[in-house]
Amino acid sequence: MVGLMNRGLKISVLFFCMAITSCGYHFAGGENNLPPDIRSIAVLVFENRSSEPGIENDFTNDLVYEFTRGKRLAIAEKDSADAVLTGIIKQLGSQAITYTKEVVAAEQRVYVILDVRLERSDNGDVLWSDKSFTEKEEYTVVASDKAATEANKRAAIKLISERTAEKIHNRIFQGF
Repeated sequence: MVGLMNRGLKISVLFFCMAITSCGYHFAGGENNLPPDIRSIAVLVFENRSSEPGIENDFTNDLVYEFTRGKRLAIAEKDSADAVLTGIIKQLGSQAITYTKEVVAAEQRVYVILDVRLERSDNGDVLWSDKSFTEKEEYTVVASDKAATEANKRAAIKLISERTAEKIHNRIFQGF
């Protein structure tokens, strides 16, 4: 009886493995759709066209961290890198998403729209780009405390920056 159960488990595992490989499913992290001669990257400070001062540093630093952590490309200066990543923070805005019974915003959503481009250093060919990369995050409005609301908004922007860096890193290697 135990032998039949063990055999049934093995068959189930075999079918599961066949199913996930045949449907195109794969584990993230193994792909690299960049040309093999691209071994280093320069991440330039993003241009900030929003009214939120200093966020260009967060977005740039989080991208540098993500590429450093990923270890697929070495971080280099612009003059010696095989590829250069540039970005523009085109827009940062917020909108109310929930209201109190007094019709005051209780929760806001902050969003960012980026124009991001990875180019070869030698000839300027675009390896990857997204002209309208968008990410958003919600935060709580504290009606009686503007400083707390601003701190919540800043924390939401930081989460957006971290998530954006991870997504851009992954999309560059996965080719979409």
